[in-house]
Amino acid sequence: MAYSLENFSQHPIAQAVVKKAKELKLKVFQVSKFKSITGFGVTGVIFGKKYYVGKLLKNEARQLIDNLKKIGIEVYMVTGDSKKTALAVGKFLGILEKNVFGKMLPINLIYFGHLFII
Repeated sequence: MAYSLENFSQHPIAQAVVKKAKELKLKVFQVSKFKSITGFGVTGVIFGKKYYVGKLLKNEARQLIDNLKKIGIEVYMVTGDSKKTALAVGKFLGILEKNVFGKMLPINLIYFGHLFII
């Protein structure tokens, strides 16, 4: 889903994700109601379900993650920040340490995106 949304974004990281996804010949899905929120990410509807890729507002992030966990969704954090920073933010947000991945390159996002699409 991330590949499908990032396909519309002009952000350099999004373009790197799209380039690698194309190399891997991943399937792109039709997106409606696409919206780019400068500095925060992109949203769109795929198969009638709304998706979001990008940064969350910090004051809302903890509540969102708590809500996702309450409905049985396991939360992961993948970031280009240092491992130390990633772990500190992950802890603040209530994300399990084993689900926090820091110092990741844009190319690594393809792996994680593909892992969750399967």
